[in-house]
Amino acid sequence: MKFNITTGLIAFFSIWAIVLFILVYKSMHENVDLVAKDYYNREIAFQGQIDKEKNAATLSQPLNVAFNKSENAVVITFPDEFRSKNITGSIHFFRPDDASKDFDVKLNGDTLLTYLLPAENMKRGLWRAQVEWQCNEVSYFSEKSFDIN
Repeated sequence: MKFNITTGLIAFFSIWAIVLFILVYKSMHENVDLVAKDYYNREIAFQGQIDKEKNAATLSQPLNVAFNKSENAVVITFPDEFRSKNITGSIHFFRPDDASKDFDVKLNGDTLLTYLLPAENMKRGLWRAQVEWQCNEVSYFSEKSFDIN
């Protein structure tokens, strides 16, 4: 077979079309999870979120979220100014790559500064904890990333 410009153009466009169809097929089967299903409502209330983050930034020490491998638990430590005060709120744990693993934990008015949450049902890898809490009618918010390994 003789190779000329026509044969080259046909080969080029055939390969281009095959690659294009493969990319379209793969993109149609990609799982696209949103960070939150109600993102529009959350966007409207975003100024309140900014105020909560500013309140958390004024604390003497930041909220700490870390994975303790020896206890196989996530350790959440609140700043010292909350000692002997009731803390209420919630913690939303989410995996950026898999929304089906997300879950919430309630903070029920305890005076504890440190919470140990068992991690046996948490998949290894990157997690984010969005902690929203109230104390003395002031609301706070902090988001921390941590790895489970």
